[in-house]
Amino acid sequence: ELQNPYQTMSLQIYNVLGEKVIQHKNINEIDIDLSNSPKGIYFVKVYDGTKIYTQKIVVQ
Repeated sequence: ELQNPYQTMSLQIYNVLGEKVIQHKNINEIDIDLSNSPKGIYFVKVYDGTKIYTQKIVVQ
Protein backbone atom coordinates (compact mmCIF):
# COMPACT_ATOMS: atom_id res chain seq x y z
CA GLU A 1 0.00 0.00 0.00
CA LEU A 2 1.32 3.41 -0.96
CA GLN A 3 -0.07 6.65 0.44
CA ASN A 4 0.84 10.24 -0.32
CA PRO A 5 -1.94 12.72 0.50
CA TYR A 6 0.02 15.75 -0.71
CA GLN A 7 1.09 14.81 -4.23
CA THR A 8 -0.07 12.57 -6.98
CA MET A 9 2.29 9.76 -7.84
CA SER A 10 2.81 7.43 -10.74
CA LEU A 11 3.68 3.78 -10.35
CA GLN A 12 5.01 1.16 -12.75
CA ILE A 13 5.83 -2.48 -12.13
CA TYR A 14 8.26 -4.28 -14.44
CA ASN A 15 9.14 -7.95 -14.68
CA VAL A 16 12.74 -9.16 -14.79
CA LEU A 17 12.72 -8.86 -18.61
CA GLY A 18 11.97 -5.15 -18.32
CA GLU A 19 8.39 -5.50 -19.54
CA LYS A 20 5.89 -3.15 -17.93
CA VAL A 21 3.18 -5.28 -16.32
CA ILE A 22 1.29 -2.65 -14.29
CA GLN A 23 1.01 1.12 -14.64
CA HIS A 24 -0.98 3.66 -12.63
CA LYS A 25 -0.82 7.44 -13.09
CA ASN A 26 -2.06 10.31 -10.93
CA ILE A 27 -2.61 8.29 -7.78
CA ASN A 28 -2.58 9.30 -4.13
CA GLU A 29 -3.14 5.84 -2.65
CA ILE A 30 -3.08 2.34 -4.10
CA ASP A 31 -3.12 -1.29 -3.02
CA ILE A 32 -1.19 -3.66 -5.26
CA ASP A 33 -1.93 -7.38 -5.35
CA LEU A 34 0.65 -9.52 -7.14
CA SER A 35 -0.62 -12.81 -5.71
CA ASN A 36 -2.00 -13.90 -9.10
CA SER A 37 1.13 -12.85 -10.99
CA PRO A 38 3.66 -15.44 -12.18
CA LYS A 39 6.45 -16.25 -9.75
CA GLY A 40 9.56 -14.17 -10.23
CA ILE A 41 11.27 -10.88 -9.58
CA TYR A 42 9.52 -7.58 -10.17
CA PHE A 43 10.69 -3.99 -9.89
CA VAL A 44 8.34 -1.29 -8.60
CA LYS A 45 9.08 2.28 -9.68
CA VAL A 46 7.28 5.15 -7.98
CA TYR A 47 7.63 8.75 -9.11
CA ASP A 48 6.41 11.31 -6.57
CA GLY A 49 6.90 14.41 -8.71
CA THR A 50 10.50 14.99 -7.68
CA LYS A 51 12.18 11.62 -7.15
CA ILE A 52 11.99 8.09 -8.52
CA TYR A 53 12.01 5.26 -6.01
CA THR A 54 12.71 1.67 -7.07
CA GLN A 55 12.05 -1.45 -5.02
CA LYS A 56 12.59 -5.10 -5.90
CA ILE A 57 9.77 -7.53 -5.08
CA VAL A 58 9.99 -11.33 -5.22
CA VAL A 59 6.73 -13.20 -5.89
CA GLN A 60 6.96 -16.80 -4.71
